[in-house]
Amino acid sequence: MGNITPGYNDSEILFNSLLPPGLRNYGNSCYMNAGLQFLVNLDIFSNIHGIIVNNGSTQHICRELLDILHKISKLYKSNISIQTQNLYKQLQQSNPNLFNQKQQDAHEFIIYILEIIHNGTKKITKEKNLTHDELEKISKKSTRPGLVYWNEYLKVNNSLISNLISGQFRSRINCLKCGKFSDTYEPFWDIILALPINEDNITTIGSCFRKFFEEQTIQHDNEPSTY
Repeated sequence: MGNITPGYNDSEILFNSLLPPGLRNYGNSCYMNAGLQFLVNLDIFSNIHGIIVNNGSTQHICRELLDILHKISKLYKSNISIQTQNLYKQLQQSNPNLFNQKQQDAHEFIIYILEIIHNGTKKITKEKNLTHDELEKISKKSTRPGLVYWNEYLKVNNSLISNLISGQFRSRINCLKCGKFSDTYEPFWDIILALPINEDNITTIGSCFRKFFEEQTIQHDNEPSTY
């Protein structure tokens, strides 16, 4: 009879053989499938055996997500069609507004999934964050204030996501009158780049990033304080 894939009965094998390999679509779940395929291409879910899931409130849905992402990453080696219906139902229970059988934004879905995996793989700690004043005082004494803020963030946010795909912005407000400046540090998981309105010029990822990090001059009443 040939080789039979372990864990599948005859009806499942027959059903899968009638479908192209990939993700099955359930109603308007194409945004979910697009988001899952995007996450798989980050190439951090091909081996989930070393990923530790905590015992928090998102552990079950996190395990289901990691399992699905792992299976998708192995699709090129098989001819099966992956069911995401159980995952969809769990996500629908946790966020009915995002999973309501209507067309949704794939980016919003991706961020939501990253939050689930982040919360599900965070190291549980009893440490508490410093107050804003304490953190600011320590950072001013440091030659690397950005690292002070980053380590403070990781203190209670040390997860698979924060270690692999997150970063930190530094925003500097410089007063053109007195010369004083104020720095703000903020963690991020993604960057939304605006496309230029003028379509005559050639647009590259580099030009979009340069536009994103352009200096801005704030006038008069909108001027923030540097104190």
